[in-house]
Amino acid sequence: MKKLLPCLFFLQSVSAISFSQQSSRIEFKASARFSNYAPFLYEANAEQKKGQFDNSVAGLDLGYLWNIGKNQFLRTGIGYSIIKFDKQRGTAQIVMEDVYLHTDSYSYFCIPVTLGFEQAKILDRGFQITYGGNIVNYFTYRQKYSMPGLSYFHRLPLFNSRRDDFHETSETRYFAVSVLGNLGLKKQVGRLRIGLEAIIPIYEMSGKDEFFSNESNGQYRSNFFRGIGGALTVDFRLR
Repeated sequence: MKKLLPCLFFLQSVSAISFSQQSSRIEFKASARFSNYAPFLYEANAEQKKGQFDNSVAGLDLGYLWNIGKNQFLRTGIGYSIIKFDKQRGTAQIVMEDVYLHTDSYSYFCIPVTLGFEQAKILDRGFQITYGGNIVNYFTYRQKYSMPGLSYFHRLPLFNSRRDDFHETSETRYFAVSVLGNLGLKKQVGRLRIGLEAIIPIYEMSGKDEFFSNESNGQYRSNFFRGIGGALTVDFRLR
């Protein structure tokens, strides 16, 4: 998937040059979605277990909609997202012999980069039905792990720098990609357009994490059609 990134930025640059003379919109979007990954094997307390976990993605995005045809738009955007997994998992951190720490949830703070397409169908009284899709690449720059009991071990001389049950790292890397379909209902009021969208995750791929036992960065797990989400959108026609 990393090979797709140069193509993504190339397409964004081409779009900016090709459609700069067309009517365009600035878009603000607040979204959230939930997914359920297929069962997988993980390690907890040095034992192999079969588990399943849910994840959520919440974020804010700033987008630019290029008018490429009659009520057709090419979307480019960037934003801020938190990808959170709710799962108890054993980590690779051993605090003393035969004592492994585990998480009850963990989050990745990300910068999402979006390339997408939107088609609008005009209805009466200023309403519009919109549909299309987006490819979103996520780059994580901060990771946070909730680890019950960590504060107890931090009382030991080896861990006397912390006093809570969270562990944080600041590693920057490519983390995930999502292919999302969307269907919305919007209302045009002058140059302003406000609406709600349903988000359908078609394909999602997220990175594994060397913080956990038997995993390493650069490996991925994926799923198809295993989630749902929604968004509130506001966009403004520039001219």
